[in-house]
Parts: sequence; C-alpha cells; structure tokens
Amino acid sequence: MPRKKTKSKTKSKSKTKRTTRKRRILRVGSDYEIYIGLITKNGRYVKNAVDKLKRILLREGILGYTQIRARGFWKGKGEPSLIVSFINTYNLSGQEVKRIAKKIKRAFRQESVLLVRDRIKYTFVE
Repeated sequence: MPRKKTKSKTKSKSKTKRTTRKRRILRVGSDYEIYIGLITKNGRYVKNAVDKLKRILLREGILGYTQIRARGFWKGKGEPSLIVSFINTYNLSGQEVKRIAKKIKRAFRQESVLLVRDRIKYTFVE
C-alpha cells in the first residue's frame, strides 16, 4: 500500500513563528522642523537659547524632539542657529504648530523663523 503524505512538522513550526512575531505598525504623520536664528533683530546673541526652547516646547506638550545646533544664513549673513525637529504624535493641527513657531519667533526676537512640514511614514522600533 502506498503511504499517505503527511505535513512535515518543520512547516507548522515556521508558521507558528510567523504568527507570534510582533507586527510593526507603519503610521502616517507629519514631521515638523523649525529653524531658529540666535542673533536678535538688534544684533545681540540670544542667551540661554536651549533652555528657552525647551521651556516653550514642554509648555506646549511637545515632550520628544531633536535639537540641532547649526550655522544658518539670513540675508547673506551667517549666524548661530538651532533646528528643532519633532514628529507630530501629539495630534496638533497645522495652525497649532504655526502658533508654536510664532511663540518661538517672539521669544527669540526674530524677524521670522522657518517652519517646514513633511508628510512621513514612521514606526516605533521596540
């Protein structure tokens, strides 16, 4: 009599491995960057800029962000600058982020700050 073919145990194990893995959820959102000059309209250096920025962001509920020291140029003149970047996991509207950028502009006594928004896909890797 011919033998019946049986499924191998290795195949069922690999299926089990696939189903027990954590699935990474790819989310769609916005990444914002705010470029801030550290020389005021009057030509003075902004003191305690890092602490000032931190206070504003924390007050607005932005708990996670990246801050980069940079050298920016405005109207042909170089100046020390800060770039703050955060992914909008806080459900802020575009108008709310713009309001935060305006607060930063006033606090740093700037003519303007640059606000950049990118649509992104992201996931948290644990």
